[in-house]
Amino acid sequence: MRFTISRPTFGIGLALSALLLAPPLTAQQGEVTGRVTDKASGQGLAGAQVSIVGTTIRALTGQDGRYRVVNVAPGQASVRVAFIGYGTVTQPVTVPPGGSAQLDVAISQVAVGLEAIVVTATGNQAEREQGTAAHTVDLRDRTSKAATTNLSDALNSTVPGVVVQSSGGTTGTGTRIRIRGSNSVSLSNEPVLIVDGIRVENGANSSSVGVGGQVPSRLNDISPQDLQAVQVNSGPASSVLYGTDAANGAIVMQTRRGEPGATKWTMSAETGALNDYGSYPDNYSGLTSLDSVCTLTRVAAGSCTQARVRKFNPLEQRSPFRTGHREQYGISASGGTEQTTYYLAGHFNNEDGVYPVNTNRQVNLLANLFNYVRSNLDVQATVLYTNGKLRLPQNDNNVFGVLSSGFLGSTSRAAGRRITGRSVGSRVTP
Repeated sequence: MRFTISRPTFGIGLALSALLLAPPLTAQQGEVTGRVTDKASGQGLAGAQVSIVGTTIRALTGQDGRYRVVNVAPGQASVRVAFIGYGTVTQPVTVPPGGSAQLDVAISQVAVGLEAIVVTATGNQAEREQGTAAHTVDLRDRTSKAATTNLSDALNSTVPGVVVQSSGGTTGTGTRIRIRGSNSVSLSNEPVLIVDGIRVENGANSSSVGVGGQVPSRLNDISPQDLQAVQVNSGPASSVLYGTDAANGAIVMQTRRGEPGATKWTMSAETGALNDYGSYPDNYSGLTSLDSVCTLTRVAAGSCTQARVRKFNPLEQRSPFRTGHREQYGISASGGTEQTTYYLAGHFNNEDGVYPVNTNRQVNLLANLFNYVRSNLDVQATVLYTNGKLRLPQNDNNVFGVLSSGFLGSTSRAAGRRITGRSVGSRVTP
């Protein structure tokens, strides 16, 4: 009998023979088994994680601490065992192809170092976690790089969340500072001022003279050259430290201290001029044909008829402004030994504003002494003296103010005399 095998059938037969004779691929992978125990007691640990380093292969131990990790590539491998409250252990193991490697691991309990919890108001001991609750400005570095007239200028565009609103230009008046915006519509939004741990009055009533709006600020009573650093506190931290009055924030100032070494003298002088470069609108009045004043209210009442309009600008024709000037002088001495240091400073500020009755004279004196008595005792004495004489004109929200009178003044009369204004138009009454 004779059999014939066609070519296609012969090809399929060879392929089936190759598949039957080839060893299965999964049989080449190995496994790691063993038991994880407590090194001190020898008891099995349930729930420990056993993983193969460098892969995503892992398994958990059972109730008796036994584990089985499958599909491990043959050859050298590193087995890592981790469990809460115990130290992580990594051991090498050799996995045979298609076989099983036995690895028992004993781990020991270790004390886990948790991050310390520091309870403070401003977070000084953990600055990386305090966010924007407190921000410190190094005034020594700032004043050495740029001319700083007052402390408001030093804080401007320096501290995040702090807005310094400039005054209207009246000499001796302070700026408004808002920390993270305004918190009240009717109450004060000014921050609390602290100088070397002593609170300084900074409210709107700190001045007993009212001239219509602008008032002096205690913030500018201290020369920035005499301050070591300024810390701006905002948020609940300020209320915790200084009470509910500090809900708007707190500005904490530290005066400069002496440094060991020979006496170092520092002198400064500054001068400048002040001018008003503003332009002011004209005043207009309606007149009758007989040059009598005819206001719009009288026109509405029918008591007169406007024939022409006249304008006059008292702030431009008879300007109340002048060219002011300012001068500022300062001197300081710093030095001492490793045991005793001192810092002495004096400043004089004289400024005449653009208003003839607007002047400011100020004298600041500071003495800061520090003595290291022994390891557990040191003595510090700080004396700060400020004397100022400020004259403010009637201005701002004031019907008797210089600018308000110029804006609202009549075009027909000024200073008790009749003023002839320039006619700007006429109207013929039918």
